[in-house]
Amino acid sequence: MEYGRGFWVRLALLALLDAVSVYAAIVLASDGAWLFLAALAVGAVFFNWVYLWPGTRALRWVTPGLILMIAFLVVPILYTFFISFTNWSTGNILNKQQVIDIIESRAFVDRDAPGELYDLYVFRDGDEIRLLLVSGAGDLIFGEPRLRSEEPLEGATQDPNDLGATDEDGDGIPDQIGSFRRLSRAELFALANQIDFEELIVDLPDGIVEVVGGDDGQAGVA
Repeated sequence: MEYGRGFWVRLALLALLDAVSVYAAIVLASDGAWLFLAALAVGAVFFNWVYLWPGTRALRWVTPGLILMIAFLVVPILYTFFISFTNWSTGNILNKQQVIDIIESRAFVDRDAPGELYDLYVFRDGDEIRLLLVSGAGDLIFGEPRLRSEEPLEGATQDPNDLGATDEDGDGIPDQIGSFRRLSRAELFALANQIDFEELIVDLPDGIVEVVGGDDGQAGVA
């Protein structure tokens, strides 16, 4: 039996497909995606059977269209049916315990006993961020924030007047403290897309201040 050039081209393409399938199977198996692994195995075996078995010559013409129909019609229907019975149907991909852990990790203000509240302003110098805390009595605290997961910082706060604070617009809040410039509302909103402010803590000499919310470019802390 002689084999023409078309056979060897088909054989090379199938070998490439099988190599990719083996790699994908290893990845899916390591991730525990058994359903996708089974679908991949069935598809790979079907392709090899269609394009190598002499008696399936007619199927070779319809197989590409069949694969596209499955990929763009059948799979979306099955996937929509699947997610309708899961948390994905409401956009929630977390289970109950994960949600509880996230809520418990968040700080909040007790409306009945809120403690001392501050207004908060954000200052920036390059990649460094500083927070200005303004108490109800007008006291200013300029502090270096840290993440909740990080160790407490020694000497994290300073008196902004010692750093050379300037208030050009006369609103009582410095526009510049040392080399740090106060961010505008637009800049603050842009930064909020990069930093989760509710994960920040400022270490005071006698405790900590946690950022718990924001409004109009300011935030309440307790």
